Amino acid sequence: MKNRPRFDTDTLRELAGERTFARGEACLREGQVSIVSFESQRVLAQIAGPEDYRCVLTGRGKKLEGECSCPTFEARSVCKHVIAVALAANAADPAEEIDTDTVQRRIRRYLREKNTDDLVDLVLDAAEKDMSLFHRLNLVATAAYGDEGSIGAQLRNAIDGATKERDITNREDARRWVASVKAALDNLAELTKGPRAQHALELADRALARILRVKEKPGYAPDIFDDLLKQASSIRVSAILATRPNPLELARDLFVREIENPDEIFAGAAAAYADALTEDGLGEYKRLAAEAWAKLPALGRHAQAEAPERYSRLLHILDFFAERAGDLETRIALRAKDMSTPSRYLELAEFCLEQGRREEALRRAEEGLWMFEDNPDVRLVLFVADRLKRVRRLNDAESCLWQTFEKRPGIEIYDALCSVSGAEAFHRTVQFLQSRLGTSHHSEGDEFSELLIEVLTREEKFDEAWKIADEYGASPETLDRLAQRTEATHSREALKFYSTRIEQLAETGNLTAYKELSSLLDRMALLQGPDGHASYIADLKSRFVRKRSLLRHLP
Repeated sequence: MKNRPRFDTDTLRELAGERTFARGEACLREGQVSIVSFESQRVLAQIAGPEDYRCVLTGRGKKLEGECSCPTFEARSVCKHVIAVALAANAADPAEEIDTDTVQRRIRRYLREKNTDDLVDLVLDAAEKDMSLFHRLNLVATAAYGDEGSIGAQLRNAIDGATKERDITNREDARRWVASVKAALDNLAELTKGPRAQHALELADRALARILRVKEKPGYAPDIFDDLLKQASSIRVSAILATRPNPLELARDLFVREIENPDEIFAGAAAAYADALTEDGLGEYKRLAAEAWAKLPALGRHAQAEAPERYSRLLHILDFFAERAGDLETRIALRAKDMSTPSRYLELAEFCLEQGRREEALRRAEEGLWMFEDNPDVRLVLFVADRLKRVRRLNDAESCLWQTFEKRPGIEIYDALCSVSGAEAFHRTVQFLQSRLGTSHHSEGDEFSELLIEVLTREEKFDEAWKIADEYGASPETLDRLAQRTEATHSREALKFYSTRIEQLAETGNLTAYKELSSLLDRMALLQGPDGHASYIADLKSRFVRKRSLLRHLP
């Protein structure tokens, strides 16, 4: 009787997709899979290639969980290696399965029977084949037994080697660089637990500086550095807690770092280092921030701060202390110091609302509208209108929205008007926009025709929408939305737009345009029938026969 496969093949195929499944089959055929451990509920394997990968699978049948050290698995949670190992397990003889506990017990027994020198040789042999392990052992051994004269230099060399600037031309290069730095930081974290914590502090600062230097180089994706910076910062906090510097001196050092550091890696330092600062250091931190804050002038309408980042950083520091003390009035006053833009009023109003100060939230927001009535901010207007609706001041909400719509017409304001005025909002909006049609006319429509078409489309006034589009024009984006919405009722108009747009895209001559063109052709096929569509495609091919890239996108 044939043995059942360990893993369900249909499940593997569905999990990976046909392409990845086929690549996994090829990986197995080429002999790249070596099963290291074949246990009843776990398979450990090594996959050979330009870089060897470690893959672990657990479960049976339709239940499968996997892990692979390759970058594809990290990005997609599935890869060809997982499939290859699963298929290799299916092909293996079930009689070779070994209970996990048996494996662990056997290895433990073997190691216990070894003498110390044999174990040392075993670990060193493994470390010479695994440089990450070698560097870790070297770092902790140097920290434990290195002489004071050379330990600093040796530890610096370890960090410098890992954080060295390298050419990163693709995501795989970036992954390797990040993995190298992370391993060095993991090793560095070990030093914070012993007598070398001061060295760990100095090296954490060095690592932060070097990581930031690499981050500034062109061609590096900034997001790959975030976790490394957090890790180095965490090591720094642990080292500070271990060394316990003078709280007042620590507060002064951290304050300067938080205010002056452009990368904000010391943002929130008072909270992060609170245990080391103690109440004495926290008091000094607050005093320094309050003193610097008092020197900054209050900002009114259209005023510009000479150093806006200083306002922001000092505000967050003082807000931490005010929140810690439960002082809501101070938190509001801090935010009210900069009232130079509508967005500042909105931020203050939203904060008041979050704190349960509903009346004050509305008052602050209305004040912002009055201060900037010549150039209303849509987000602030919508906030005010919503709060006015909630307190049943519907006439005020409607008036506020109409005043803004007449100055800055837009779909968001229109939607808000509909929620207040209902059908009346639609009729009044159409009248207003129609009265202004053609006042800023150009080949692709003006702001009034664009908005009117969108409003009419939403209300399913499709005849009127197409009439405005024909008479005043509209952008391709607006026409595309209208065509898609009306394919069933206005197929002639939709086809006319699609064909016109296809001509434009065909002349453009780039890959993005051709992909859009291909999508439009698919939609046209549903509207003009097989014969008509085949004739249309044949005409396109004959007229654009010299555009080979385009022809590859035609059916």
